[in-house]
Amino acid sequence: MTRYSPCECMSSIGCYKCAIGYVIKQACGFDHCNCIARGEPFCEECLGELRSDFAYAFELAEAPYQKLAEARARSFGLVGQTRENCVWFTQDINKAAAELFSQAQLDPVCFDAALWFVSDRVRNGEIVPEVLREWASKAILGHAKRPKAKGKYAGATYTRDRLIYLLIRELIDDLKLNATSGDRDEGKSACHAVAEAFQVLRLQPDSYESIRRIWLNRHKLSAFSSPMRV
Repeated sequence: MTRYSPCECMSSIGCYKCAIGYVIKQACGFDHCNCIARGEPFCEECLGELRSDFAYAFELAEAPYQKLAEARARSFGLVGQTRENCVWFTQDINKAAAELFSQAQLDPVCFDAALWFVSDRVRNGEIVPEVLREWASKAILGHAKRPKAKGKYAGATYTRDRLIYLLIRELIDDLKLNATSGDRDEGKSACHAVAEAFQVLRLQPDSYESIRRIWLNRHKLSAFSSPMRV
């Protein structure tokens, strides 16, 4: 496991080691625990806890995508309402069920989302919309098969990758690091700093090449180009 100690430089701009510490602090809020410094398993004091937005983003990206399925189930059937220049969304249960049913036939995560939706309704003593009742019965008995995934699930890493892109952008703007480096092994770029910080935090991806690929695909990570519903 990667060892780490906070930087003590007095530079007003900051250095490469400051950049690693910045990423660690952004992800979990601190960088001074002994377990982090020694590269040991996370201790009971910190438990390696990430800030909620980071934890959520990395959970969405983890196969078999249970957190993504739950988020997807909550995102179907949303209906916007406006009052006094404020907009909020509520879930139309029947609309959500119909959308989930149509997508569950084709998409493995939507299949899991539909099952989560049904189980959540049952657990809370609520009526399961008619469109999903027969399908849920078949799914439970194994007669309705989960669609097969082809490789990595498209969109699962979008939220995580966008966080990584924003971290790189901050290191470029605030610490004046170059985004990438010609020296892939020993470079001191923003992508290197994020990769090294992720090695300390035991997060994936933690290689320079993987972080660099995310940076190079940054045009796909704008808030307006998300392939996901969540």
